[in-house]
Amino acid sequence: VASAVGMMRVRTRQEREIDRLKAENRDIRALADRAEGLLDAEDQLVVVWSGPEEPPVIVGSLDPAAGAPKARGSFLAFGSWLSRESAADLDHRIAALRERGTPFAIELATTSHTYIEAIGRIGGGRPFVRFRDLSAERIAFADLKERHQHLVGEVQTIRAMLDAAPMPVWLRDASGKITWVNPAYAQAVEASDPDAAAVRGLELLDRAATDAVARLRVQAPTVHARLPLVAAGQRRVFDVVDVAGRDGSAGIATDISDLERIQAELRRTIDFHARTLDQLATAVAIFGADKRLEFYNAAYRGLWNLDTAFLDGRPEDSRILDQLRAARKL
Repeated sequence: VASAVGMMRVRTRQEREIDRLKAENRDIRALADRAEGLLDAEDQLVVVWSGPEEPPVIVGSLDPAAGAPKARGSFLAFGSWLSRESAADLDHRIAALRERGTPFAIELATTSHTYIEAIGRIGGGRPFVRFRDLSAERIAFADLKERHQHLVGEVQTIRAMLDAAPMPVWLRDASGKITWVNPAYAQAVEASDPDAAAVRGLELLDRAATDAVARLRVQAPTVHARLPLVAAGQRRVFDVVDVAGRDGSAGIATDISDLERIQAELRRTIDFHARTLDQLATAVAIFGADKRLEFYNAAYRGLWNLDTAFLDGRPEDSRILDQLRAARKL
């Protein structure tokens, strides 16, 4: 009788325990179904590794427009649908996640020119990677990031070229403060290096040149001016180009002192030849390739008694002949 009573009590306790476990099992199944339903959405796919030798479990799916294959085996062959760089990066990060638990979050480019986000974490002692199709905003961000990297590369190349240029180059912020200069600018203002010239705000343009640029900028945002400036302790002539933008301005100065000197010598030589020819008693007239009068001396003007204003207007040779015929001199 005692054994029977004990067995009944044990059976009652076991039945209550079984009912409790069944209720927990139903709750766990419902929770698992909800979790699987969430993971099985069209915008994400999760890959979970249980053990080193066990195949991964794949839950969920991605939109076909994302460029990922539907077949599970094809999906795990990342090199078949991801770009070469993205596939190599993903394999490396998954290996680090499974071996050392290193988390990651990267953006992957597919061979169909779409983008997928991959986030690797450790959850419940198991490594998993969640793949998600990037939204339109994230695609725009990824595209913007790629363009940004491209522009950064271009800016670095341009700065390297400007650093090697022999002309002083400078950048200013919206307040007019110098923010960057190249080595030629630092040499012109006698600074130890470009950073020191920018920090100290050393100006190549003196007050007169700055005022001239400001006056010209009222007419147009791009200023072209030929200005005398002191560079490396010497007075020289520069062709200055200064361009104003939304966030500041940039300028470059080209030393044309030698060109100015050569042009001055050429003008003096031409004036000397003109004065020499003007002293000749023989009439001399020089016409250019466009058949217009380029030069005449006093003897030429006196020979035909032509008006000075008419000759200074650079008439064509045919007009001069017509004028002489009208005056009955031909």
